[in-house]
Amino acid sequence: MQPFIVLLVLFSALLHATWNAFLHNSGDRVWRFGMMSFPYLVCSAVVLLFVPAPARESWLHIAASAALQLGYCIVLAKAYKTDDFGQIYPIARGLSPLLVFAGEFVIRGRAPPAARA
Repeated sequence: MQPFIVLLVLFSALLHATWNAFLHNSGDRVWRFGMMSFPYLVCSAVVLLFVPAPARESWLHIAASAALQLGYCIVLAKAYKTDDFGQIYPIARGLSPLLVFAGEFVIRGRAPPAARA
């Protein structure tokens, strides 16, 4: 593996750990969760100025993905507000891939490619 890729993965892990440390130690996790998500919106808006628009056929998938992500964030923020971070975080991290797998199976009637033998 290329050293640059390894550094990117390690940097990503560091950012993720930092994000969770800030969130874990925050008095108001819902507010902090929202404020820490705001840069994604700003960075995405800036990038959209320099890249071509997605194909017309993909807009429905983009909208569905955005709606699912927003719903996930709202549920996660509410869970952080009412329950223990140490319990909610691992459940949320483990449940997401399971839901993606189940959604693929229900919508397409088959397992995702990586799960097929």
